[in-house]
Amino acid sequence: GGTVHWAAGTYAETIAISDANVKNDVTIDGAGATTIVTGGVRTTQSVDVSGMTFSNMTIRGADPAGGGVFAMDNGGEVSDLTIDGVVIDGEGIVGQHGFMGQNLTGTLTLTGSTLENIGDWSVFDTHSGSGAAGPATRVSDFVFTNNIIRNNDGGVALRGNQTVLTSTATITGNSVSNMNENWAPCAYPAHQCGWAGIEANHVDTVTLNNNTVDNMNVNSWGEGQAFQIWRVNTLNMTGNTITNSYEGLRIYANQPGRNIPAGSVTGNHFSGNGYAIEVLGNSDGSPALDASCNYFGNDNGPLYVGQNDHTANGETYGDEVKGDVTYALWRV
Repeated sequence: GGTVHWAAGTYAETIAISDANVKNDVTIDGAGATTIVTGGVRTTQSVDVSGMTFSNMTIRGADPAGGGVFAMDNGGEVSDLTIDGVVIDGEGIVGQHGFMGQNLTGTLTLTGSTLENIGDWSVFDTHSGSGAAGPATRVSDFVFTNNIIRNNDGGVALRGNQTVLTSTATITGNSVSNMNENWAPCAYPAHQCGWAGIEANHVDTVTLNNNTVDNMNVNSWGEGQAFQIWRVNTLNMTGNTITNSYEGLRIYANQPGRNIPAGSVTGNHFSGNGYAIEVLGNSDGSPALDASCNYFGNDNGPLYVGQNDHTANGETYGDEVKGDVTYALWRV
């Protein structure tokens, strides 16, 4: 192990991790945003490696074989990957992904970093592909904190372990803004765009606190949630501000095994969104989502068709709530 220090400057090369050079517990550390790598990162090693850290640099461009700024094509596992203080910049190139994960295990950490100008659907995907992670993904914990995610045509997906649920996902202090249709119109399948600002699935406990999301736009098939949650046992969500987005929080409970999470969604601010909270389906017959004590953009509370709507008393309401959700009492 050890640390490779890179001075400030622009380096027209790819950080290539292969069987020829991979080692355990190695940190690649720049001098800050002025250490600029223009050929991206690509991992291809066939052996398992423990402890890999990238810190304090800007990464742009891509290895032509990789398809993303940070492309993981490794057959061997990477345990305890940390990305700290790194700018991953897609430069608005349509068809170029951001972070494309593969064979990750242990704790995956992204903190104090910026994901920007990504021109395809994978802004940061822990197992790049649609749906949940396959059996090769055995991340034990996600730490996703204090990051800036902006001006992208994709989303963040924290895909947990299907076999034994990933223990925790800590998603706190992040800023998400201006997502979808920055670099090309969303049109399936040519330019799919992102389905959610941040998605978490197959995780036992998700902590989703003190994040801000503004201007999450609809994608090519009609999704555009600030947060998407499914196959999560406990969701604790507080102190978030979600504004001017196509959708707020969506929980998929529309198939057996996709329960409505326990915990609570409370103390959040929703305004100017197509809807604030939707629980889609309830195949397992779970108790309703506890979403009391939120602000929904209006002192009269959220719109809930048939319960809290203008047909009852002619008043106006805030962002809509749908599905099995307990939303009273609300904040004013």
